[in-house]
Amino acid sequence: MDEITALEESKANKIAAAQAIIDDPKTSAMKRGVAVQERDSTKAEDPLPLRKAKITQGAALKKVIPLSLSALNFLSRLKKHAKSPSKKLLRPLRPSA
Repeated sequence: MDEITALEESKANKIAAAQAIIDDPKTSAMKRGVAVQERDSTKAEDPLPLRKAKITQGAALKKVIPLSLSALNFLSRLKKHAKSPSKKLLRPLRPSA
């Protein structure tokens, strides 16, 4: 998720930098024109791959978190009953949905 957020921030920074060049009255017409083209092309980039990656990562995290909690629960039971094993320890784990 951090990489996706970094890519989004990079895109926003690129647009902001181009906008700063456009708004600066001291820049030449050529630099301003290049900045306008760069800003517009950056805005026009297809956001679908980035959004899809964000959704996929979010779904993967939603699957991993319950499994992690289940494993932590098992480890805590294992530690609690380490000296005296019982049948409760060996009961199957059911991940919460």
